[in-house]
Amino acid sequence: MPVAYHPQNFWQIVFTVYHSGVSQPRVWLRTMMLLPVSIGLAVLNHYNDAFAGWETAGIIMPFGFLVAVITSFRLSDAYHKYERAAGLLTAMHSSCRETTSRLCAYVTPGNDEAIDLALQIRRLLVLGCILIKEFVRGEKSDLVEEQSVGLLTASERQLLVNTMCIVAPSIVDTDDDGADQIDARLSAMTAAPKKDRYPSKNRAAFAFQQAQLINSQLHRRSHYTVPHTYMAVEAGICHVASIYEEVEHFGGSVLPLPYAQLTRLIALLFLCLVPISTVHGLGWGVIPLCFFANLVYFLVDDVASQMEVPFGHDANDVDLEKMIRRIDKHTAAQMSLLVRA
Repeated sequence: MPVAYHPQNFWQIVFTVYHSGVSQPRVWLRTMMLLPVSIGLAVLNHYNDAFAGWETAGIIMPFGFLVAVITSFRLSDAYHKYERAAGLLTAMHSSCRETTSRLCAYVTPGNDEAIDLALQIRRLLVLGCILIKEFVRGEKSDLVEEQSVGLLTASERQLLVNTMCIVAPSIVDTDDDGADQIDARLSAMTAAPKKDRYPSKNRAAFAFQQAQLINSQLHRRSHYTVPHTYMAVEAGICHVASIYEEVEHFGGSVLPLPYAQLTRLIALLFLCLVPISTVHGLGWGVIPLCFFANLVYFLVDDVASQMEVPFGHDANDVDLEKMIRRIDKHTAAQMSLLVRA
């Protein structure tokens, strides 16, 4: 889960190592990989008088401002993505809680059938949130655990895992004489229809669709005490489903390769030019300067990379597991009042 800290503790934040950027081995490895450049130039400057007379102070000027702009823009954009991802989880929690509140307020009290259907909607909302997590994390699941804890029925699991749900008929050409001819471009296809199981990436949408079906049953069976309640609950389910689409977008969108490559190439060129432009003035001091310059840049790059994938497994990513536990706990507490009514 993301590491909590107190913003007032300046020095504690500065020197924190646990779950910070400096605790990542990849940052130190990248820093040390560039250090031989500065060491070699310092040795050359010290022992080669001809090299010591070169004028290299201005060689870095065209790149300094460009690196500063690109790095700051990337870090700001990455933080915006992280902040938006955290906001989506909060909105998902809020929508589930509001939908459950509406069910508790408007479902006919004391009616066992109505209460059971309302509980089914809550179950499907929680199931949908879990399936969102599995999708955005790229987790492969046979849904056995979801069934064992009661979030998924045996028939629903059978449909999602084993049942052939999609049948695509083969494409056939008919000539002028009425004889069926298989198109030459489709020769690799068999005459039998193509069958597929339910798409694993669409499982969360299935949960919300089932919740909408049950909500319509509550409406048709006159279990809502207020006529507009059906639309209110429907709006809540649709809102959670729309959040799924946004979470899917955030989880699957990364920087385009040309942009990511350009930012790193420019920064790499800049870090290689730093020792060239400063070695004559600093001598051996260029080594610690370049070490800290490399470390700072690779820290920034690593932090930005983590924030650009906010639904990952890093310690500072948004905590999907904690939010889903809250959704389950809070909605269950709300529904307990309806059951006891």
